[in-house]
Amino acid sequence: MKINKKYIDEALNDASFPVLAATLVHISGDTSLLEDLPKPKKAILGETQGFLTENEKKIIKDKAIKLINDFLIDSNHQEIYIPNEDDLHTIMNYVSGDVVPKEYVPMMSQELNLLPLSHKSLSCDENNLRVLVIGCGMSGILSAIKLSEKNISYKIYEKNQDVGGTWNDNSYPGSRVDIANHFYCYSFEENHEWSEYFSQQPELKEYFNNCFIKYGLKDHVNFNTEVIAMDFNEDTATWKVKSSQEDQIVYEEFDLVVSCVGQLNIPKIPNIKNFNKFKGEVFHSSKWPDKDIISNKKVAIVGSGASAFQIVPAIAPDCQELTIFQRSAPWMFPNPDYHRKVSKEKKWLLKNLPYYSRWYRFLLFWPGSDQLLSSLIIDPNWDQHESSINQENEYMRELFTEAMLAQISDHSLIKKVIPNYPPFGKRMLQDNGSWLEALHRDNVILLNEEVNCLHEGGIVSKDQLLEFDIIIFATGFKAQEFFIPIKINGGDGDFHSIYDDSPESYLGITFSNLPNFFAMYGPGTNLAHAGSIIFHSECQIRYICQAIDHLIKNNYSQIKVKQQVVKEYQSRLEEQLSKTVWQHPKVNSWYQNSQGKVVTTSPWRLLEYWNWTNNFNPEDYDF
Repeated sequence: MKINKKYIDEALNDASFPVLAATLVHISGDTSLLEDLPKPKKAILGETQGFLTENEKKIIKDKAIKLINDFLIDSNHQEIYIPNEDDLHTIMNYVSGDVVPKEYVPMMSQELNLLPLSHKSLSCDENNLRVLVIGCGMSGILSAIKLSEKNISYKIYEKNQDVGGTWNDNSYPGSRVDIANHFYCYSFEENHEWSEYFSQQPELKEYFNNCFIKYGLKDHVNFNTEVIAMDFNEDTATWKVKSSQEDQIVYEEFDLVVSCVGQLNIPKIPNIKNFNKFKGEVFHSSKWPDKDIISNKKVAIVGSGASAFQIVPAIAPDCQELTIFQRSAPWMFPNPDYHRKVSKEKKWLLKNLPYYSRWYRFLLFWPGSDQLLSSLIIDPNWDQHESSINQENEYMRELFTEAMLAQISDHSLIKKVIPNYPPFGKRMLQDNGSWLEALHRDNVILLNEEVNCLHEGGIVSKDQLLEFDIIIFATGFKAQEFFIPIKINGGDGDFHSIYDDSPESYLGITFSNLPNFFAMYGPGTNLAHAGSIIFHSECQIRYICQAIDHLIKNNYSQIKVKQQVVKEYQSRLEEQLSKTVWQHPKVNSWYQNSQGKVVTTSPWRLLEYWNWTNNFNPEDYDF
């Protein structure tokens, strides 16, 4: 593509203007220019223009054109300026339209990869460690990349025949990410070519596969290899791992194990009477058939959570009839970008303007960061405790309700689609109108009913048989039962027999009865209020690498977190979770275990978790 002044002028029309202003600092080396430019208003999630007027945008663009032309075309520019922490703070305040607490600057500069080498993990001392990474999804690939950087020998066992984890499994129609793509990627591996702001499954899988190839992980992975059991040998300080590899039982010993199986990998099917009597097609959303079996069929979808929310609009036009069985309605966050394509001009800006992509990532990240958390803490003095939990949460309930009502012309849907629990109690879904539009179709029926009984011809609902050709369970995963179906014995007995669906850990990473074992995306680490799970995974592998450094430098063969450390952390975790909307009595979600206790999700500020995982403390462990 030929770059000229006319093209630059046209491309800048598609810029995020707060981000564009930040880029000018890197080009000019002058933070004071921000003082003379129009100031963005306080950023909110999904709004990337800072509520600037057209005239204010023009002022920023006019300033940008000369500087960018000089930089890209006339070649009389200086080196790109890398700001110090004070200047970074100034830019963060400008882009966010708010005062970012200065304590966040180190975290954000690392997350945004704004400082040279800020993401690197240094190679450790010579060692003979043998590490097993279980799973080759997002966190498995990340772990392998960081272990490779440290020159540590490792193998990856992946039960599927390909990489991608959840983006390999969930190939159902409409499957896409619901976190903005430009920060749903590794901080050290940006992608300027996302075709959509919220990309679909094939493109997400391609991204992780490209990382897998780029970082040379191919020779380290055993596909079609499922871990069955693990037993820790105290005498040798090693894990004996039993696996099924191409239908052969294999035993192998490892010094350390890093579990990257995640929380969303084992499908959950409700306990339904006469389940096996149905004679049509029946499957879980994560096991979608390769061939088209939907067209012109009577289809039932059980569930109305994140998967169903994406599937229904995608398949409704092709079904003869589509019936949704809903236990409770989802809250939706208005977002017109949810299905929107990224223009070629936007891609050009991301790729060519210095640090534009980093500040764009910041503007997507910050409004959905820790500033949201206070709205999710229950105010004990709040009167409207059933429908909201505090004043800010009530404001969001009103906002989201109005947005949904504006899309509803069939008033019979109102009671069915407006939730009766506080916002953010369950996974918040992105709304660009496609869900409610699908519910208005003549061939779509929404029932506020659970499925309790199947029949050979369909589903029995309120003593009436509803006939279907296909039943799809969009009912989520066994998120609360960590590491299943692997049988794990760290020396104190079977892990699942000890904890069942209420595991106890330190930081969601280490366990007092599992020596030489680390978890990525473990208990209490799902993010339901901020950031992306990739941010948390990078925190976790950074901590794991610090622990490995300490092992090697001190020639230790074993590491196990102290039971008292787990107990104290677990007490703080449960106390904090009890104050959140996720533990609200009107909320029933996959964040909770069979006793209604939240076990999957983090209640901490991102900054707190980042600080804890950035500072490995050997005193927390026995060696």
